[in-house]
Amino acid sequence: MSGERAYGFTLFCDDIRQEIGEKTTFVGTYLAKLIVHQPFPLTLPKFGIALTYFEKVGTCSEKVRFRIFFPGDPPEKPAIEGDIPMDDLRGTPWTGPNIDAKDYGPEGPNPLHRVDLRFLLAPVVLKQKGLIKVRIMLGDELIRLGALEIDQQLPQSPKSPKSS
Repeated sequence: MSGERAYGFTLFCDDIRQEIGEKTTFVGTYLAKLIVHQPFPLTLPKFGIALTYFEKVGTCSEKVRFRIFFPGDPPEKPAIEGDIPMDDLRGTPWTGPNIDAKDYGPEGPNPLHRVDLRFLLAPVVLKQKGLIKVRIMLGDELIRLGALEIDQQLPQSPKSPKSS
């Protein structure tokens, strides 16, 4: 079952900026839905996808592949995909920021590996309504890292006054 040994999440936004002091700024973050006000297809000047993947140390040995799908693309052909080189990382537990080292460090009961991938795409063509989906394949196991709904609300044409 996914989540017991590997899990993650994704942020979707308009821009990703790397700041001084190892900070990252996510500009225009979408919570669940991106609403467009133009007919499809349409072009976004920039679009950011930030995925974070966690593995519990010692529980995974399979190949890890990320896949990002856009609405209108064939389900068997992701728009973006690639392997995450986990072999080196699996040799070293992660004790990064925002994780309590006594619980998740090398000596803690729940040591983790962590991978952060950032994609700033420019431009991006949205073909239709639907979901942008981020997935991890851990061997043959599918792990869902998030999705963003693309919806459309076109401006309504003004009503013409009734003639008497």
